[in-house]
Amino acid sequence: MSRSNLGSTDDPYIGISINPFFSYNAFSIGMQAYFLTDGSLTSVSTWDFTNLDFDFSSVLGGIRTALKFIDFIKYGSDGDVFHLVANDQTPISFGKKIMVNHMAIASGPFERNLGLYSKGGSGWWGYELFLDNVYLDNIVANDALSNQFGGLGLIVTPNPNGYRFAIGLSSLFKINPAATTQLVAYPTLDLTFPIKNERKLQAEAYVSATTALNLFPFEFTT
Repeated sequence: MSRSNLGSTDDPYIGISINPFFSYNAFSIGMQAYFLTDGSLTSVSTWDFTNLDFDFSSVLGGIRTALKFIDFIKYGSDGDVFHLVANDQTPISFGKKIMVNHMAIASGPFERNLGLYSKGGSGWWGYELFLDNVYLDNIVANDALSNQFGGLGLIVTPNPNGYRFAIGLSSLFKINPAATTQLVAYPTLDLTFPIKNERKLQAEAYVSATTALNLFPFEFTT
C-alpha cells in the first residue's frame, strides 16, 4: 500500500507487485509486473500506476513495452573485460566524473527509471557507456524539458606494461525530439598522467578538453 502524498488526505493506493529474478553464472536479471490503484483491484481502467500498459502501435512502443518488465540486469563485476549493470540504485559517473558525477537514478511507481552503465576492457584498451533511462520515457515525453542522456567513451593506454599514460575519447549525448536542437554531443579528450600508483597512495594528473556539437540540426558551438 502506498500514498502519493504522505500526510495528506489523498486516498491510499493498493496494488500487486510480482518480482521474479534469475541468475546464471555471472549473469542475473530481475523482472517486474505491478499496478497501484485507488479504485478496484479488478478494474484495469482504475490502475493509475502500472507497467502492464501495452503499446504495440509502433516499433518504439513495442520495445518500451518489453523493457518496462525489466527491473535490473547485471553481468560480471568491476574490472572484468565486460561489466554491465542496469538498475535504479547505482549512481552513474562517466568520463573522469567531469561531465557526469554520481548521477542518481531514482525510481518508483510514480516515476520509472532504469539506468544502465557498462565498463570493461583488456590490456591497452577500455570502454565505458551509459544511458540514464533504458525505458526511454524522456524520448517519447514530447516535452522540451525532458532530456534523454547517454555517453560512450574509449580509453587507450599505449604502454600498458610500462608508464600507463592514457588517452580518453568520449562524448556525452543529449536527446530531445521536442527541443529546438534534438541531438547534442559533448565530445571530450582526456589525457591522464599517473603520478603514484601504490596500494596506500594513488595519484594522477589529467587534462580534459570539451566542446559542444549540435548534431541535429547541425551547428558547431564552443
